[in-house]
Amino acid sequence: MTARPAGFALLDVLIALAILGGALVTIQLAMTGALVHQTVRQQEAIALGLSQETVERVLPTPPAPMPVDEAEAPFPEPFERFTGEVLVADWEGKPDLKEVTVIIRWKGVRGDESYRLHTLAASY
Repeated sequence: MTARPAGFALLDVLIALAILGGALVTIQLAMTGALVHQTVRQQEAIALGLSQETVERVLPTPPAPMPVDEAEAPFPEPFERFTGEVLVADWEGKPDLKEVTVIIRWKGVRGDESYRLHTLAASY
């Protein structure tokens, strides 16, 4: 019998490299997807905070007249990418109950995005 040379054949190395390359590409795609998902969730959390802050500004304490609709306006630094709009209207024809809608818009990783917050408030 003839002895087989020790070591790996070229074909064995190429197959191992192909498997390793496929695994690395899969891991890279998963990491990229996770980063995009995290960025989107971070932007949505910022929009939620800005909308809640805007509602608190629109619904003053102590009681005061409800403000009229505000035009879309940007937020100060570091949130200049976000713009907000406030809509105040009578709720179902009741002048003492107001529907307040805050719309936050921004350009995210998925294009134009927005967040809406609706709430009811009694006018004083």
